Amino acid sequence: MGALVGAKLWKHLSVVFKSLVKRVVIWTDSEICLHWINSSATEWKQFVSNRVVEIQDCVVPNRWFHYPGLENPADRLTRGVSAVPLKSDDL
Repeated sequence: MGALVGAKLWKHLSVVFKSLVKRVVIWTDSEICLHWINSSATEWKQFVSNRVVEIQDCVVPNRWFHYPGLENPADRLTRGVSAVPLKSDDL
């Protein structure tokens, strides 16, 4: 679902800022999701297939890349980091 939200956001922003943005790179920490996006939607069950079609309609599949979850700075708060290490982190 996060990939779908990101794809829809990009589609909206590409219309609003069409003259400023030439291309997009979108990252996901889900290898499974990346595989779905880079495959034909007909390979998957209906729920996944519908999401893949929507995502592919918003962003071409070759603009998606994998970013390992443990290296993802956006995930730090969801991994239970305490305040002291978070304060000294140079995000």
